[in-house]
This record gives sequence, structure tokens and C-alpha cells, in this order.
Amino acid sequence: MGYNLQRFQCDDGWGEYDNKTFRYVLAASGTTYKPCPPYAHHKNGVAERMICTITEKAWAMMIDSQAPVQFWEEAVNTTVYLHQRSPNQGLKKIDHDGYQAPYETPYETLHGFGKPMHDTEGNNLSNHAPLHNLPRFGCYASRLIPEVQPQGKFSPRSKPCMIVGYTHNSTTLWRIWDPEFQNMTAQSDVIFDEERKSHMSCLHECNEIVTDMVGLSDDEEYIEETDTGDEPLRSQDSQPMQSGRRSTSHMHEPPDKEAENAHSQSLC
Repeated sequence: MGYNLQRFQCDDGWGEYDNKTFRYVLAASGTTYKPCPPYAHHKNGVAERMICTITEKAWAMMIDSQAPVQFWEEAVNTTVYLHQRSPNQGLKKIDHDGYQAPYETPYETLHGFGKPMHDTEGNNLSNHAPLHNLPRFGCYASRLIPEVQPQGKFSPRSKPCMIVGYTHNSTTLWRIWDPEFQNMTAQSDVIFDEERKSHMSCLHECNEIVTDMVGLSDDEEYIEETDTGDEPLRSQDSQPMQSGRRSTSHMHEPPDKEAENAHSQSLC
């Protein structure tokens, strides 16, 4: 942007910046390398404060959305995306040359610096970032299933998902987490419900959809076991009965018939 970097200050971490290659780049550009003393993070206040700001914002978004810890990376990326499009007090300060940036956000500074402020007709040129494509982090997202993918005429036409971020340089794509395949993809045909906490909702609905699509075969019936208190307690060695599907071909015979079969087997 027309300025030369005179000093590069960082923490005392070895390997990230404290290496021969990076020091050679700094020396070639005339920049002084200045690491902070060990255990003195307050001397690297600007960077440490920014790390704290990003971490706290990401933490707040995860608490609000009730998302598990596995989404911390997506929360941090979303925080940085929003921070670039938020007003910054540092841009309103006047530097030692008496210059004050005519921008309010880092996004405007990056995309508007060095460019004309007015067009040929004298109208103002706006470098504001679009904000209409920012649904709530972690909210419920209903993704449209393409027509070539449904398995039948009465299969679902949408899929419950969760939004975990935005896509750079695009206002029509969002990062969506699919609970069925446990992956994240960029999708465009999505409807958001910002009033719903998505993680548990989409897991529950996705399980219901999978159950409805699987169905029951003709020789199976659904058995739901209920505790009536009439049956004696089972021993620890006996396996508990499973409620769910049971084939009709393996139904238990009457007690008298079972006793006869057991007696005949013992004689054999």
C-alpha cells in the first residue's frame, strides 16, 4: 500500500518466524526482526489482543449455537470473516502524517485502497462488503436435494443440515454440515431458520428420514418391549431382549410346545 515495513515484532515461538528463510526475507526488504522475550506476551500486545478477540467471539458463537467442540475451527474462520466486515476503531485514528483512512472496515481498506472514490460522473463508489448473506452461525439449514438424487416420488426433497460458515468472494454459497455423512460442503440452494438451534434438530430429523426411507420388509414386524412388572428380573448372564425388528419366521412357540421340544432334545 505504499509503506515499507520497518520492524517485524512477534512472540518467541520458534519455527513460525524464527527461521533462516524468513529472516533472510526480512533482511532483504530492510525490515528489523524483533522477537518478544520469553513469557512476556504483553509486549506483543496487538497480536495477542487480536487472538483473544477472535477466540472470545468464536467461543460466544459456539455457546449460542450449542455446537460441539469439533466445530471450533469453523467458528474461528467465521469470526475472522465477520471481523473483516465489522467497523474498526483503529481505522478512524489519525496517523503521524495527519492521514485518516476514509474506510470503516478492513474489507473496505483492502478492496478500496488506491482506487478512485468517485466515478467519471462524480458519483461515490462504494466498497462496502455485502451483508445480506450472513445467516446466524449454527442455525438450522434446509438444503434442497437435486431432482436427480431422490430415491422415489415420495422421498424427501430437502435435507436438515447446519450452517458452519461462509464462502469467501461469494454471496450465494454457504458452508453446510451434513449430519448423515459427517462432512462439510459448499451449498447454494439452502433455506435458513435462524430461530432454531440446528445441531440436535438436524441429527434428529436426519435419523427420522433414514428410518422412513429404510422401512420394514414384508416378513418383519415392529416389536416394542414394555416393562409391565409381571416378568421376573433377568440374571446378569442373560442377554436383554432388544426392542425393534423381529422376523415373524422366528416367533416363539407356545410354552407347552417349547417344553416338548426341549424334552425330546434332551432324550436325543
